[in-house]
Amino acid sequence: MAIRGKMLAPLCIGLTLCGVVQEVQARVKLITQPVRERVELRLDGGQGTFVEEERWVPLQAGVNSVDFSWHGLSLDPASLIFTIDGSGPIALLSTDYPPNESAVTWQVAANEAGTARVRIGYLLAHVTPSYYYRAVTNPEETRLDLGLMLEVENLTAESFGPLTLHSFYGPPLDSHLEREENKRLLLRQIHDVAIERRYRVGSASPGYLDQPQGKLKVALDFVMANRPEQGLGGVALPQGKVRVYHGDAKGGEAFLGEAFTPRLAADAPLRLDLGVARDLEVVRRVERRERRRIAGDLYAIDLTLLYEIENFRDSDATIELHESMALLLNELGVYAGRAPEWRFDADSDLQRAQLDPELGDNDEPVFLIPVHGRGKQQVRLRLTLNNLW
Repeated sequence: MAIRGKMLAPLCIGLTLCGVVQEVQARVKLITQPVRERVELRLDGGQGTFVEEERWVPLQAGVNSVDFSWHGLSLDPASLIFTIDGSGPIALLSTDYPPNESAVTWQVAANEAGTARVRIGYLLAHVTPSYYYRAVTNPEETRLDLGLMLEVENLTAESFGPLTLHSFYGPPLDSHLEREENKRLLLRQIHDVAIERRYRVGSASPGYLDQPQGKLKVALDFVMANRPEQGLGGVALPQGKVRVYHGDAKGGEAFLGEAFTPRLAADAPLRLDLGVARDLEVVRRVERRERRRIAGDLYAIDLTLLYEIENFRDSDATIELHESMALLLNELGVYAGRAPEWRFDADSDLQRAQLDPELGDNDEPVFLIPVHGRGKQQVRLRLTLNNLW
């Protein structure tokens, strides 16, 4: 018979039993407390780590006092759950809290002597999970293997083990956790994830490496999506730092960079910003600027922006070109306080077909520019800024 109760005190570390024989009650301190038979830690509760431990305790026929005490642990008193299960009829009679003690006493009645299984559940502070990732690409940087790592920091004075760790983001793990230990474990290994290598440039962001020379900063992104068809599981992934390594054909690895990912829902896109790329350069210049009067103080500007691109890699690439129209006006010395009305010229290399509507808008359009492997090319954006004054 199992008796289960929700108590209003924290968990115990010590254990005391007292038995009632012929209705005479005595409290007896055990020389050796029952050791934990099983410990389960559930790490993603949000308000603390939920701990469930199991012990076997001896009971005498009559009324028994099961005493638990704790020292140096931060527990949620309202979270304590007590369950006792024995071979014969058992009843939980009462719960007492001795004054000026970090302890709780359960009065348990048993019809016959024997052992009973006691399970205690409680929320514990200062046992904290965090997550990070280790990613290794293939030599072409078109796919990667992604390892999800679990790090558990135990800042309590208590050791747990053997135990089973439960996380929302992976299978249960059997381990030990010593006092003040920082434990790192591989939670999931995901192989052959499809990625797209993207270069990102823009005068507003990422900005310039050398503005007088027109040399833009080129950011390198790895783009993927949390979908099964791209190799990821299609289930939520935790937030954490991602360290990315380039894998070569001989099994060696070279550090590429690191990024931070927020919690990733199923089917959500993931973009890893790995910092400044060194294998592609973009220089931006104003090649032509002509002012045309429309009427009165109203005028338009016919503008050509030249982008000189050099790719030092053998493989083709894609550039995301971000152009802030408001910042472009400021560069031209026009302070309108708003983004301008603008349109493409017919002979522009970049047209509406190259726009990515999911990444940009009319005030900051984003163009996708295909780049050939190892070589130079020029791309022109010809446009008209209308209705300026």
